[in-house]
Amino acid sequence: MIGHRSLVIGRWSLPRASGNLARRKLDQNVAFAFVWLAAFLAVAALIWIIGYVMVQGVQVINLEFLTTRPMGGMTGEGGMSTTIVTTLYLVVLTIAIATPLGVGAAIYLVEYAGQAERGSRWVSRLITVARSGIEILAGVPSIIFGLFGFALFVVAWVLVSPCSRQG
Repeated sequence: MIGHRSLVIGRWSLPRASGNLARRKLDQNVAFAFVWLAAFLAVAALIWIIGYVMVQGVQVINLEFLTTRPMGGMTGEGGMSTTIVTTLYLVVLTIAIATPLGVGAAIYLVEYAGQAERGSRWVSRLITVARSGIEILAGVPSIIFGLFGFALFVVAWVLVSPCSRQG
């Protein structure tokens, strides 16, 4: 090839980018424009959905709705006071249980696990399992764990629960 230059590294030769710099910059700018357009459309859709829910929800949310109990099962009658209180109980209980366990495990793994790992093989394996579990929890989005919990506890319960079989 005439005018073809290559970079030689040891026995291999790599072709140098001989394309037009202006053409590559144009391609890059077009790609960036598409990325920005996609981001704008996603944010616009999100704002539209949130706005729609807010406009429709403001019409029905009032003090009575927030302070009365639900009635009528799935008909949508009544309020949601018990749901709010139950959610607050669940959050407080979860924080009360998870915080001491998490802080305690973190302090142990950072401060003492290195010394304990040198001790017995069983403790070393337990520490390895704990660290792997922490890495998995940090790396997997929480919605995945939520869906797994839903599938395990709700769907499986419906399959095995005698209350779910109506006959």
